Amino acid sequence: MATSPSLPQLARVLVGSDGSDTAWLAAQYALLLAQRFKAEVVAVFVVNPHDAFRTGIHASEAIAEMRAQGRHALELVTELGRTLGVPVQMNLLDGDPKAALVAAAAREGADCLVVGSHGMGGLERVLLGSVSDHCVRHAPCPVLVVRPPRRTTS
Repeated sequence: MATSPSLPQLARVLVGSDGSDTAWLAAQYALLLAQRFKAEVVAVFVVNPHDAFRTGIHASEAIAEMRAQGRHALELVTELGRTLGVPVQMNLLDGDPKAALVAAAAREGADCLVVGSHGMGGLERVLLGSVSDHCVRHAPCPVLVVRPPRRTTS
């Protein structure tokens, strides 16, 4: 009889947030996974300086506002983590979200990366790129992509 392979450890879960409802849902999944496996969560918000130029306000003001939104999003994850008994480390990073999440997963030794999907269509994905798609293809660990809930029609 062959011995069964050892199961992979799940000690560190990295979750990316952009402050959206789907990212909040992804954070909830990450925290529940971490709670179940007695793991810790690394919550990451990436401030993309290129987005600052699209806001129509002064870039430094836009970046400061994005940082404030990022801190708020990370604090919400941390607070829910406290409630669930899951330790959460917050990381506010600068750069391209795709590359920053993949690099953070490698640097932090993540056993799993959890990201939300905004459900972009084919053309949007080609033109803008998909963070979740990039993470699935390039992350050094398994990636859980959390989709927004399906809307039911009455």
